[in-house]
Order: sequence, then structure tokens, then C-alpha cells
Amino acid sequence: AGSIPPGLLFNRTFGILFGVTTKAGSWSTTIQATFADGSTKSSQFSTRVDESAQNLQYSALSLGVVNTQMSVAPSGVTSPTPATYTLVCGELPTGMKLDRRTGVISGRPTTVVDLSTPIRIAQTSATGKAAASFIFLVDERGSMSISYPAHPHLRAGKRASIRPTVVGYTDITIFRMWKGKLQRGLHLNPRTGAITGRPLHAGPTHTITIVALTRGGLLLEAAPMRISTRR
Repeated sequence: AGSIPPGLLFNRTFGILFGVTTKAGSWSTTIQATFADGSTKSSQFSTRVDESAQNLQYSALSLGVVNTQMSVAPSGVTSPTPATYTLVCGELPTGMKLDRRTGVISGRPTTVVDLSTPIRIAQTSATGKAAASFIFLVDERGSMSISYPAHPHLRAGKRASIRPTVVGYTDITIFRMWKGKLQRGLHLNPRTGAITGRPLHAGPTHTITIVALTRGGLLLEAAPMRISTRR
């Protein structure tokens, strides 16, 4: 019963809510779980989302592969001063480490993770604090994908960086804009897939899709990304 904040997704298998909220307000939600013996149990809760845009973001769902090197980088408004990143909730998959200076999570996951407690990373700098939550799952079989945060919130005139998460491939030759266009002041690096720059103006949300071409000729398509720029 009820509803969930816009921008969040509900995983019906594990009962996890995750994502990046896109609208301020309050929501009342009731979730019912059905167990293997047919019994059910419900939980009711409320969620409040404030007006402040989330400046620090990771891809809402990061998918790793056992014994495959991968890197997950934060995105959002770049702090003008040195920052420290800390794991404040959940556990990283075995074999993955958090760089406290850059916020990058990298390594080779060594075990399957099919039910993850949401991971929360906090960023602290001289200009303030920010935090981001996401899900990190690890599959046993090889899969290939690129992904970006679902809905980055940027600030007009502030330096921004939106970086992809690449799984299963390290030989990508080029990233290209497939659909949509970036706000003025932002640029896509064709070699790294990073979107950087300073958006010139606040304005409507831009929805874009980015693809990557591997050296072997495989085309990988990221899920659409909605970039919002505020004053």
C-alpha cells in the first residue's frame, strides 16, 4: 500500500529499496513479504526527502563479476577542497577496497554477493558533508556492462564529474553519445567515458544514453541517465 519516493526502485526478490530520489516530499509505504511456507508479514514506514540535491552519487546498482577487475567511481559536484571518503554502512564485497582520498571502489571481488545490505559512502571536506547509498552485487558468471548514476544533480557554475562503472571489459576503445545531448558546459571524454565540466545554466532535465565500443567490436549500452542542473 502507499507509494515510494520518485526515483527509487523496489527489488521484489530481496525487498530492497534503492536509487536516487528526484522529488522532495513525504511518502507512506507498506511492504508485504511472502515466505516459502506461504505466510506473510507487513511493514509500514514513512520516508521524507528534503529539497537539498544529492551532490555525491554512485551508480544505484553496481554489478561485479567474481575474479574480474572493476572500478566504481563517485559522481556529482566536485568538492573544491580535498575530501575524505568513509564507508558508514554495509560491507564491500571481499576483494574490493575504498580509496579514502578519491572515493573510488576497486579490486577483484572473490565471492558471489546475491543479497547485499545497501552500502553508504560519506564524503567529508572543508565545504561540508554529503553521502550516497547504493547496492553492490557480484555474479559468478562473466557479464559485460557500463552504467552511470540514474539521476545526477548538478549545480550551475560548479565543476562536475560523472564517471561510468565498467564491468567485464578494460579494452573499451571509445565512448559515444547515443541519444540526447549534454547541457552547455559539459563534455564527454571519448576515451574514459567521464562527463566533466561546469554546466553554464540551470534548466530542464536532459536525458541521455551513452554507448561504448570494445576492441572486439561489442557495443555496450548504458541505461538512460537524467541529468538535472540547479542554481
